[in-house]
Amino acid sequence: MELRIAQIQMAVTADKGENIRRACRMVRSAGDIDLAVLPEMFCCPYDNACFRPYGEPEGGEAYQTLSALAKERGIWLVGGTVPELADEKVAIPMAGEISSLNVSVAASVLLYEAVRQRRNNN
Repeated sequence: MELRIAQIQMAVTADKGENIRRACRMVRSAGDIDLAVLPEMFCCPYDNACFRPYGEPEGGEAYQTLSALAKERGIWLVGGTVPELADEKVAIPMAGEISSLNVSVAASVLLYEAVRQRRNNN
């Protein structure tokens, strides 16, 4: 069984929209893949001062764009971290009791699940 992965590295600029468009271009140009992994904070400079102005509500622009791209390409897509705005607070969303889950760990969990599902379908 083969799983084709694109690990995307890109410079993040002050232009959120351009960062998202660049990420999409890079995923589209990655060829025949099953999984793409974007860098953490791929659309926002990694600076606390940027989190509020670059943040978005749950299901915002970055989420919708990457979700549509994953569907278009028929792939799994790990989109890194996007600051989330909720109740006038800025948060880096985490599920459950986990205090930190970086992109490499998230990708490992996703890869495990992808392989498990493929084995069950064959």
